[in-house]
Amino acid sequence: MNPLEVMIAILSSATHDLDHPGVNQTFLIATSNHLAALYKNRSVLENHHWRSAMGILHECGVFDHLDAATWYVFYLFLELPSNSINWMTLFLSIL
Repeated sequence: MNPLEVMIAILSSATHDLDHPGVNQTFLIATSNHLAALYKNRSVLENHHWRSAMGILHECGVFDHLDAATWYVFYLFLELPSNSINWMTLFLSIL
């Protein structure tokens, strides 16, 4: 693994359940939770964890030094868990 892949693995692990509300997606949808509405009842928790992680990374600027192509690869790797079905084909085509 190269250093970027190691960093992605560490961040993916660290942010896997970031800001988890302690309930499942079914509960969020059934109670009309704001997160369910925000993500249109699709992969609610996965999208929330990913968006929270990306927000923190953008706010702290820790990866501002990355060029656009490297940031894009980083972004795709971190987004895979939130949209794994949609992104798997795209990711494999990049490799």
